[in-house]
Amino acid sequence: MGDADCLQSGNPSARLPAFVSHKKKNHFRSYCGDSGIQYNMLRVPIGGTDFSTHGYAYNELPENDVTLSNFTLAYEDYEYKIPMIKACMKAASAPIHIVSATWSPPIWMKTNDAYSGHSKLRKEYRQTYADYHYKFLEHYAAEGIPVWGVSISNEPLHASVNYIPAKINNMGWTLDEMSEYVMENLGPTLRGNNSNFKHVKIIAGDDLRFTITLFWNTNLGNDVIGWLDWNMCLNTEGKPSYIGSSVDSPILVNAEEGEFYKQPMFYAIGHFSKFVPRGSRRIRVNVDCGDKEAELIINANSITTVEMLNKNDMESNEED
Repeated sequence: MGDADCLQSGNPSARLPAFVSHKKKNHFRSYCGDSGIQYNMLRVPIGGTDFSTHGYAYNELPENDVTLSNFTLAYEDYEYKIPMIKACMKAASAPIHIVSATWSPPIWMKTNDAYSGHSKLRKEYRQTYADYHYKFLEHYAAEGIPVWGVSISNEPLHASVNYIPAKINNMGWTLDEMSEYVMENLGPTLRGNNSNFKHVKIIAGDDLRFTITLFWNTNLGNDVIGWLDWNMCLNTEGKPSYIGSSVDSPILVNAEEGEFYKQPMFYAIGHFSKFVPRGSRRIRVNVDCGDKEAELIINANSITTVEMLNKNDMESNEED
């Protein structure tokens, strides 16, 4: 099973000098180290997101540059994202799979000429968009960071459906458009004879949870094999976000005091990330647990774990 958080360019543990070095190391060990909850995946944005301090993409100028002649990584990559990824890789004893995703490409590729709002990729730039991903993979590989998987786009539904507010950086796709793009552009670009990234996975359906069939009944018994959370950490106000968003995070950072706080969800996620590592196998069990669900897991080291979900809102002090 894979569990991951997103490394945003606005992550306060990386941005604020007051968050001292040894606290940063402890933060990364808490997520990825053997003494922590042992995340084995990380998600890195390709360009900016709604939790960046400003909107940005790569190769924004010159406009209509189909050869991407000015593609370079951003200040945020070199100062925040790449150092954080390397710190997590150093803290982990198992390989960390890096998943990358674009929220919005340069606005000249889009039908609305903006980072957010209802939009699509201009059809004449489909191959350019595939090359945009390839160049990102090249630049991160040059920094010593191999990317395991690349997503077509983050939450395309935000930019596709009129009744969903579309303030976040986004770009919409229909299923047919996504299929055509993978078959005609991204797939051949990554799998072509001259590609150095034939091994990179292509991820579709990178969208809101309610778009996943059977989500409301989803658990380990319904073939869930991973979880990607939104933010590795935020400040105590659930920020930064240049569009004013404020959400929760497994870890909140109080950089001015040099502290970070592990939220209840940190420990809830840890039940899976630490005890259901990559390579584990689920064993079907038939047991009457009343209002609880149980799954039996055997990991690669033949250690058996029982994961239980209590569906009763009442606290229980039962001991089995």
